[in-house]
Amino acid sequence: MTEDNKDERAETGAVEGNGPESPASEAKAPEPVKQPEPVKQPEPAKAPEPPVAPAAGAVTGDPATRGAAKSPARAAKAEARAGKAAAKAAKAEAQREAAAKKPGKKLKAEAGVALPAASASPASEGATPVKNPRAARKIAKAIAAGTAGVASIALLGAVAAGGTAAPRSAGGQLAAVAAEVPAGDSLSVCPAAPRLLAGAGDGTDAQFRPESSTATTVFRGLTLSDPNGRMPASGVQSLDGKTLQGLTKASPKTDEGVPGLPDLKVAAIPSRTPSGPEVLRVGTLDGKDSTGAAALSYRAADGDLRGLAAVTCQAPSSDQWLVGASTLVGRTSVLNLSNPSTTPATVNLELYGDKGQIKAPGSRGLSIGAGQSRSLVLAGLAPQQAALAVHVSSTGGPVTATVQQSVLRGLTPGGVDYLGPTGQPGTRQVVPGVSLKGSAAAAKLGSGFEDAEPTLALAVPGAQDAVVQVRVYGKSGQQALDKGVVNAPAGTVTQVPLSGLPDGEYTIAVSSDVSVTAAVRATRGTTAKDPSDFAWVPASAPLSTSQVMAVPVGGTSRLQFGAPSGRAEISYRAITADGAIQPAAKATLAAGTTASVEIPAKAGGSDVVGYLLSASGEPAYAAVVQTEDKGPGLSVLSVPVTGSGLDKLPVRLGH
Repeated sequence: MTEDNKDERAETGAVEGNGPESPASEAKAPEPVKQPEPVKQPEPAKAPEPPVAPAAGAVTGDPATRGAAKSPARAAKAEARAGKAAAKAAKAEAQREAAAKKPGKKLKAEAGVALPAASASPASEGATPVKNPRAARKIAKAIAAGTAGVASIALLGAVAAGGTAAPRSAGGQLAAVAAEVPAGDSLSVCPAAPRLLAGAGDGTDAQFRPESSTATTVFRGLTLSDPNGRMPASGVQSLDGKTLQGLTKASPKTDEGVPGLPDLKVAAIPSRTPSGPEVLRVGTLDGKDSTGAAALSYRAADGDLRGLAAVTCQAPSSDQWLVGASTLVGRTSVLNLSNPSTTPATVNLELYGDKGQIKAPGSRGLSIGAGQSRSLVLAGLAPQQAALAVHVSSTGGPVTATVQQSVLRGLTPGGVDYLGPTGQPGTRQVVPGVSLKGSAAAAKLGSGFEDAEPTLALAVPGAQDAVVQVRVYGKSGQQALDKGVVNAPAGTVTQVPLSGLPDGEYTIAVSSDVSVTAAVRATRGTTAKDPSDFAWVPASAPLSTSQVMAVPVGGTSRLQFGAPSGRAEISYRAITADGAIQPAAKATLAAGTTASVEIPAKAGGSDVVGYLLSASGEPAYAAVVQTEDKGPGLSVLSVPVTGSGLDKLPVRLGH
């Protein structure tokens, strides 16, 4: 054995446990662990130095070594030598097995530890051999002990993060570890059909009676393939997971790629009568997320729930906001909570009214079993509120939340709608899909018709008052507003009238100095004796490069786009009931404008059931506005946020 090897063996013997040497650890050496590539320090490497001969009697328990490790001056030298020590780690590893077999030279290797080399001694710099090899070895052992301690800390961090040591980049530094979240089924949860409230049972739990005989409710769902045209398994289920209607089976795995544009395919359920809350479940494909979308639409020509109501079916969430519920006399607001998971959920509600936050008994710790739903009458929690904001948070299983709201003025129906979640609180909110008609006439109807006027509702959940600027963009650009700047008190819901706007289609942008959330109430109906209808329009996120949505059944529907901050291009491709994706059309929006296009009933000889949307340029927003062919019916659907890799697929505008 060479002198160099002996010296390395003596030095590396100082690495015991997770830090400085421990005599107790010499009793038995553990099985050797293969070292990963050593960490290289950024300081420049120096020329190799002559080996240091081992001194007799140098053992791992030498008190002088511990003294050297504790000396501030030598500790500084030890840190400086750490980079050089790493350079010969591979060579030191080759000696581990031999060293472990001899008393006093046992090693306990740590994964990721760079063992020091003999030439790391400061006394060996230059061409002259060291005269005191024993002192040099003491310093080298201190270096080894310090290096092992640092590496052990790094190892523990890597194990805590992912169970394995972190990979190293080409430069020798620890590379970032990407933690992949397992893909899960895509869920679009639709609420039950609107129902008449018969009264309250235990506490605020709702009891219902049948709606009018002319009421119809239609579920519509879509499933998209991957870029190679392979379909995931999908179908309609009840909340508890029972299959109600199959849609697609999972395609077999293939490695064949499709060059150019993706070869997307669609499967659709054009029309289904739901039996209660239902779920469109779209499974994963080869461990990757898949995409689906669903919508629920309701219409009735008579009865207390006369009008249109439609909602985009939601993915479950543990945090959501609903803005606009009313609990005044003649207004009924029922919060519907659904838990489609296999884990029980505990739900807490925070309620905000026009006077501040409402501390309501029975609003916290609400239990919803796995695969169950629960309906709560909001008037029992927060009575006499003209506009109520509800923050729904859950632990355990994530839930979906909607508010079924209806208005009855004496014996005259005032409309029905679903309130879906609006945007999370932030300093900027955009509400697309605002469609006004007869606003000036509605403002003159007098007492009892205050909520017939179009209104912006602003909820301020924090402890600081908000100064909010409201901008309204129509087809020809920005429109003047009577109250362009609003002071909104903290912890309240502030209503901003929009009755001064002429009839038309608008996108409303809100900017605030503190976080707020928002929604807009649009109305139809201009006389006190005739039925009317309304729709609450939520704030939404901008369109991505590709999103899919289902459109409601019946009436006349329009895609409404807004580009509040700059020029945008939007491509929209109709999806038909036969599973075809039609050629794309394109809308170009100037900065600060709103545009709309009518959705045809058919395309290519088949019913239009949805749209594939794509946007480029400045942020663009979209919604679907549905109206009755005859009558005041009105509803608005938001575009669901795509939770898969669909938005990364290339979609050519105008193709």
